[in-house]
Amino acid sequence: LINGYLEKLKERVSDSIYLSAYAQPKTNLKNGSEYKIKPEDETVWTITDVTLYGDHYLLSFIIENEKGIQLNLPVADENKWFYSSEKVDEYKQLYGGFYKNILKKTVKIGMPKEALEIAWGKPDKINRSSYGSDQWVYNGQYVYIENGKVKSWN
Repeated sequence: LINGYLEKLKERVSDSIYLSAYAQPKTNLKNGSEYKIKPEDETVWTITDVTLYGDHYLLSFIIENEKGIQLNLPVADENKWFYSSEKVDEYKQLYGGFYKNILKKTVKIGMPKEALEIAWGKPDKINRSSYGSDQWVYNGQYVYIENGKVKSWN
């Protein structure tokens, strides 16, 4: 049963992905060294396997980049930390250079509000203004949106 599920998952996943900023360094499975994921490198990773990994048997993707660095990433993190190459191409087409901010989960002045939502998610609250900028609240941080674009943030 589990093997059948793993085989179906292998067929479903895209073979090329881009990583976002991962919260903590990962261990290179080939040599045991620590590797810090940096999305600004725009490294393309290939999913080479889907497996149950570690002492807790987490369902994980085994990924490798062109430099031969091999990491495991829990499948549960799929939508949080990485994007398919197709999705990145779509973001490039829709948002131009702001696609990098989506990958890095950062904000930039002029960024479309839709790109902000992809990068940071839906705001906790939106304070509407009858004039000027709307204020989007994210866990105590404020992003000001005017005419559909980021005007400023703190």
